[in-house]
Amino acid sequence: MKSIKKYLFIMAALAAVFGFVACSDEDDDPSTVATYTSSVYTATFYDDNTWSTVGKVANQEMTVAAGTYTGDPAKDGEISITTTKYMGTDGKLADVPNATAQKVTISGGKMTFNNTLYTRQ
Repeated sequence: MKSIKKYLFIMAALAAVFGFVACSDEDDDPSTVATYTSSVYTATFYDDNTWSTVGKVANQEMTVAAGTYTGDPAKDGEISITTTKYMGTDGKLADVPNATAQKVTISGGKMTFNNTLYTRQ
């Protein structure tokens, strides 16, 4: 009887160890650092230094642009935004050839990017 209890205890301990190893709290999706909205678009900046802009196209919300950034979009100051993908005429995101960074100033929680005024949410 003692050997069965010992065997069951060892099995339970191993199950607990493998259960903890199998579960990971690492989240593959980036977290939102800051969100800005305009009358048409929502720009979201993520903690992996990427961003995307969603807009209404033919009464549907679609990603219209995406890219990378440097700086802190959650605070007033200057950030650098590079658009690496933009919605093509086929409605799909396409690579932007020769993508270059744009300096954007955030002041009072507002920024103007691609001639559109955004407000931090």
